[in-house]
Amino acid sequence: MSCLRKAIKIETTMQTEGLVVEKAADTHLNMCAVLSQLSEHAEALVHAKQALILMQEELYPLPHPDELPDDAPIDRVSVLCIAYYNSAVEQEFLKQFGRAQRSYLKGLDIAELYLGEDHSITKAYTGSLRNLGAR
Repeated sequence: MSCLRKAIKIETTMQTEGLVVEKAADTHLNMCAVLSQLSEHAEALVHAKQALILMQEELYPLPHPDELPDDAPIDRVSVLCIAYYNSAVEQEFLKQFGRAQRSYLKGLDIAELYLGEDHSITKAYTGSLRNLGAR
């Protein structure tokens, strides 16, 4: 965790200086996962949301799938979906069920549109929404 904190500090400093930091969102998602495992869900959610912001900045504007160039960063769209998913999971842990549902639905919309209904991320969303509805 200390290495992730150092990496985030370095990346944040670089971004503040106007430098482009590739895959900075991934570092926040890794920190989110570690914190979640430690039951630090409020702090994990902060990192999931930061990853969302970074991914939205990285991908904006995200064209419709029909208009994507052949070299489109579809793997980065997967990271965006994972950021929404991790946010929803942490919101569930924090008993923010309405927010969790909205995060799941937003991520599901993107996953279905860009990754397809048969993708593992899309299926994870569907299962989590089903489980959330069972509460």
